Amino acid sequence: MPYNKLSDKNLICLHNFFLTHIHQGTLSAIMFNEVKLLEAIARKRGILLFSFWYRPRYK
Repeated sequence: MPYNKLSDKNLICLHNFFLTHIHQGTLSAIMFNEVKLLEAIARKRGILLFSFWYRPRYK
């Protein structure tokens, strides 16, 4: 997996980037799958990443 090769700092930054842009609507809610992958990799490294799993409402 390409995410495994990221440094801890880059992993955290990418996690925050995805969440920010999902909440802004720039990225679709489907990207939550990528967020879950990043959180799983971080967990294996002993890093706790979390999100509030805010799902935007669709009109």
